[in-house]
Formats: sequence, structure tokens, C-alpha cells
Amino acid sequence: MNQDEMKEYFRLKLPDYLKYKGYSLRRKFHCLNPEHDDKNPSMSYDKKRNKVHCFSCNATYDIFELIGIEYNLKSFPEKFSKACEIFNVGEIKEAPILKSTEVTKQEEDLTTYFDQCHKAINDTDYPKRRGLSNAVLDRFNVGFDPLLSVNVDGVQTTWKALIIPTGKGSYTARNTDIDAAKENRFRKYGASQIFNFDTLYESVKPVFVVESEIDALSIMEIGGEAVGLGSTANVHSFLRLVGDRKPSCPLIISLDNDERGKAATDKLTEKLRELQIEFDVSNVSEPFKDSNDALINDRYAFTQSIKNVGMIDESLRDRDYEEYLKTSVKNHLGAFIDGIKESANTPPIPTGFTKLDKLLDDGLYEGLYIVGAMSSLGKTTFVTQIGDQIANNGTDVLIFSLEMSRYELMAKSISRLTLTEECGKSPKTSEIKLSKTVRGILSGKRYVKYSNEDKNLISKAISAYEIYADRIFIMQGTGDIGIEQIKHEVYKHMKFTKRRPVVIIDYIQIMSPFNVYLNDKQNMDRNILELKRLSRDCRIPIIGISSFNRASYKDEEVSMQAFKESGAIEYSSDVLLALHIKKEGNEKPIIIKRFPQEMVLSIIKNRNGTKGDLNYEYFSYYNYFREM
Repeated sequence: MNQDEMKEYFRLKLPDYLKYKGYSLRRKFHCLNPEHDDKNPSMSYDKKRNKVHCFSCNATYDIFELIGIEYNLKSFPEKFSKACEIFNVGEIKEAPILKSTEVTKQEEDLTTYFDQCHKAINDTDYPKRRGLSNAVLDRFNVGFDPLLSVNVDGVQTTWKALIIPTGKGSYTARNTDIDAAKENRFRKYGASQIFNFDTLYESVKPVFVVESEIDALSIMEIGGEAVGLGSTANVHSFLRLVGDRKPSCPLIISLDNDERGKAATDKLTEKLRELQIEFDVSNVSEPFKDSNDALINDRYAFTQSIKNVGMIDESLRDRDYEEYLKTSVKNHLGAFIDGIKESANTPPIPTGFTKLDKLLDDGLYEGLYIVGAMSSLGKTTFVTQIGDQIANNGTDVLIFSLEMSRYELMAKSISRLTLTEECGKSPKTSEIKLSKTVRGILSGKRYVKYSNEDKNLISKAISAYEIYADRIFIMQGTGDIGIEQIKHEVYKHMKFTKRRPVVIIDYIQIMSPFNVYLNDKQNMDRNILELKRLSRDCRIPIIGISSFNRASYKDEEVSMQAFKESGAIEYSSDVLLALHIKKEGNEKPIIIKRFPQEMVLSIIKNRNGTKGDLNYEYFSYYNYFREM
């Protein structure tokens, strides 16, 4: 690359630089302007401009300006030189993004790096030479890095490399130079992973077990399904994983046609028999060395081999007959009757809103509840107020806050209580004299100017909050909380407290991806299905807060289509609620300055109850909803 190309390359590295320095790409952080004493986080990453911007002092920086601030560099050549050092161009070190070996050891999230490499995939003809189409490359976000730093015999050099993600923080790099020596053809970064391992539990057809990621991609190129060990050295890891959890599909062992491949095949077959895992051995790449060689040299014959092997013995495909019979209703009648008896001791959980509870048949039951609204219409406030009211009534509430901090949510609750402590639960605008906003609670500077009445009101609100605060548990994150962590925390809470909580997730669109190889809609679908399964398995209500898609902002009527990635939300949720501004006659609903704002909560889906609209007054300054 020339210098101009390198400048652009470094600018694209800004997200990685921020994450390396510990700053979130999704939430505000303290301003990096050294002259701005930023008490409240006011700077954020602007994805559209690929810069950081402070909404308080209006400072805007690109990657070079941030490097200049961090290392006290004035001239651009100094900043550019430092960027070369940081990003391993010039003085190269063996790390994919930054020099820090600590980052790779901690399984840094390399999603941004993978995305950048994938955008450059058409800059190389290597996949085409390997017989791979864009479809299979897109499925696994395979990319190209023209400046990958590699240690070769103690000397740092640069490869033009194909980047194959094998996990969130790991990948295999393949040298695209056809003349490269055998020992310089590939490198692995991050923890060793079995490529496409999850397909063993998702595929409805047999899955091939091959050595390299390229071999697995070759089989999937022609319609098969495969996992790549990465190396015969990973046989033990593979056996340990399938031993812990048996695959839901038969396996077809098809390793390389060499001595190592044959030895590994013997080891696999011996242990798989002991584990009683269904498998067959069929070397579909013969007479070639491996699956990719077969794809390149005789695509038609290789395709036929894959199809023929897929039609394996029915004895391998059938599941145990007795296990199947256990799925009959007769075998579940006893548990069904026991469940009815147990439910008598687990009544619905009131939300604290009387009219809402009436429409919900007395409150919340086990199931998935989704509450959606346009941006800044109070959906977080509404749901966390429900959480407070549930906790105040004696039920635990577990909140996963993926956007706001724990203290922000606490301040919302205390702000709400300053209003109800001052004016009661039916406040009038004329009565509000001392109630405090979230900023009024959190800003320490303001307390100097507060009167004794102000301070006493805040103290009363905190005391009221403290009464039920031991029932509220907040897990804060920055888009890095996924379904597995949510499951873990829910089960841990039930184990330690012996109580079933109501779970709140704010909000579902920024949950961590279920699988980095899936697109946004597929990840949303999987996360929603897993939340639904969690509510069923633990017999708890789960409330997910959802944003609306942009197209719905222009619509006058709220519908299921307003929910982002609405397929899974529409079909898997038990109750779907939409919060929107009350419509005045034939006029379009708009946010008005009148205080309080009149809002409508529409129940647009209720699997086991009534649909309808409820009217609320929203005191946005004080984070309070009141049923009208």
C-alpha cells in the first residue's frame, strides 16, 4: 500500500483502537479532550463518520488525532509513525490488530476486524482459485488481510492472507502466495476452535468431519455440511466436546489421505464407538489428498461423492424407537396434572398497574413479554417502573441493562420516588416544586445549591427505594451480554436465592450475537427463541424491551411490523405491547411540550388474554407513568 492507502487503513482501525483502550462503541464515555473536565460521559463513537464526537464540548477526533492526544504528538508524521507502530506496519509484531499480546490472550472480540477483512475479500482471487463462491464466504464472514504480520523463523514478515474466523476471538490465516513453503501456508490466532462446531447440534443431515477449515468450506460449497478440526492435533479436543454433549446428527469421518489423516481417523473411530456416537467413515476426497483438492480437480465427481455418502444406512439415521414413543401425550399426563397442582402455589405476578393487570389476567405469567416503542418515548422507564413495583410487592427482579449503567437505572427509580413522595401517586404539574430529574440525582455539583427541603426529599426517596432495593439485581453491559450469560445469571440467582425472578432485558436488539456467523435477523431470531425457551424452562416471566424499525416512525398506527427484526418477536412472544403517543383527533401523533405527555399502551398480541389500549400520563422529567 502507498501512504494514502495506509492512512485510510489506519482510519478504519479506529473501532479496534477504542476497544483496545477500553472504550465502548455503543455507549458514551468520558470526553478525550484533555481540556474538557467531563464529569458525565458525553463522547461516543460516530460510526457514520468513523470518528469520536463529544456532545458537550463539540470536540471531534479521528484515529490520528487520538493518537496525538494519547502520546503527546504534534506533527502528522509523528502520529503516522506511531500508528505504524501500534498497528504493526513497519515495526511488526504478531498480533492481528494491536501489538498487545494481552488482548489476544483475553479473547478480544475481533468482529470488527473480521468485518473489515470481509469487505476486502474481492481484493484477492485466492478463494476463486480454491473453488469457493461468495455465498460460502459470506456465510462465515471469510475475509482478506493484505498486511497480516507473521513470525517466520524468528523474523517478522507480512502475508497477504485469507482470514477464516473460527470463533469470536480466533481465526485461521492462510497465506495466499501459491509459492509459499509448506511451513508458511497458515497460522492460527486465538484459542484453538473447531470450525463450524455448532452445526453438530443444528444440522438435520449428516455432518462431515474434516481436517482444515478450507476442506469444510469445500464440502459446504456443494451443499454438504462439515466441521473443520483445524489440525489432527485437535482430535482430542473434538472428542472431549462431543463426549460432553452428543451431536444431534450422524458424523461422517473424512480426513486427509495421508499417514496423519489415517492415524487420526483410527483414533476418532475408536473413541466414537466408546462414546456410542453415530458415525461412518468415508473418504470422499479420494483419489485426491483432501476435500479442497477434490473440489478443485474434479468438482462433479466430488459433488456426487458427497451426495452418495449423505444417503447413509437407515440404521444410522433412525433414532431410538423407545425414545420416540416417550413423546406420546400419555407419557406426559402425570407431569401435566402435577403442573396444575404446582401452579396453584405460583399465582400471577401483578405489574403494579391495575388496569394492565386486568387485561393480562391478573398479572405476569411464565412467558415472553415484549414492550416496544420509538426512541425516547419512555420504554425503559415504563418497564423499570414495573420492575420497581414488582420488587416492592416482594418478587425478585433481575435486570440486564445493555445500554444504561446501573447508576442511571437507580437514579431513574429515585427520581420517580421524589415525585411520588412530594405529590403522591396522582401528581399535578402545579404541585411539583422539588422533585428531581435523573441528572438532578446524579450531579454532585447541584447538591451544594440544594435547600434542606431538596435534600430531605431526596433522602426520603432513597429510603423508600431501599425498602425493596434488595429485590432488584442489575447486570450492566455494553452489548456484550448474550443469551448464555443471561441463562447463567438466571440459574445462579435461582440457585442462590431459591426464588424465581422476573427478568428484564433492555434491550433485545443489542444482545450479543448468538453466533457471529449469522446475520442480524438470524441472530435476533435465535436470541428470541432462546429467551422463550428460558422462560419456559425456568417458569418465569421475561420482559424484553424492543426498539421500532425506522419505517414505522412514519406510520400512524402501531402494528407488529413496527418491531425490529419482527419475525421471531411476532411469532415467539406471548404478549406484545407497544407504547406510543396518544393521537389527537385526525392529527398525526407528535411529541409535544405539554407536561405530562398522554401516552397509550397497546396490547397488540396476547396469547392467553385480552387485547386493548390503556391510557397513561408520562412525566418524562421524573421517569413516572400513571394509569389514567
